[in-house]
Amino acid sequence: MAFGMQTNSGDFLPIIKYDARAGKLFRVDRNMGGGSDAVELPPGTAFALDFGSLEVGYVDFTPNGPVRHMVPFGQKIGPQPDEKNAEGKLRFRPGFYAKVAGQVLDGVREWCSNAAVLLNALDDLWHTFAAQPEAAGGKIPLVSIIGTTPIKSGKGAQTSTNYAPIFKINGWVDRPDVLGAHQGLGTEAIGD
Repeated sequence: MAFGMQTNSGDFLPIIKYDARAGKLFRVDRNMGGGSDAVELPPGTAFALDFGSLEVGYVDFTPNGPVRHMVPFGQKIGPQPDEKNAEGKLRFRPGFYAKVAGQVLDGVREWCSNAAVLLNALDDLWHTFAAQPEAAGGKIPLVSIIGTTPIKSGKGAQTSTNYAPIFKINGWVDRPDVLGAHQGLGTEAIGD
């Protein structure tokens, strides 16, 4: 322990990631020798999305992993950090963090992103989730990405296309023990 702080827990959850430029979901597996392999998950792959672990705020993806300034969903989000990168752009962008679980994911994984098309789609999914009686009963939704919608942005030579995921709730499960202690469902923010 350096200065009374844990400096290396070695206890990181594996991740999933959504590539908005390709419209694809990946399971990212660490290699024993370092590095990682991204394994594309087939469209329609179902997984439990724990809205009870949902955090929102700002995130910067660095070579050492994400640096998050987030709060549990429903709490007041602080101001956006004003740190800038070498190009003069803000480092921290709006983002989210949540836990997901599923057999095809090999257990529990973290999901963190600042892709605007994913944030908007996840917000829509949350509103669908929150309106369901199963959510009020403490159930976890089994979701899948069943397609994508192309979203163009920029102008001229700076035009790009990202792909917003189309989510579907396939069913509901009791909160799996692997997701840990219940942190709330985020439904207290209904009406915001």
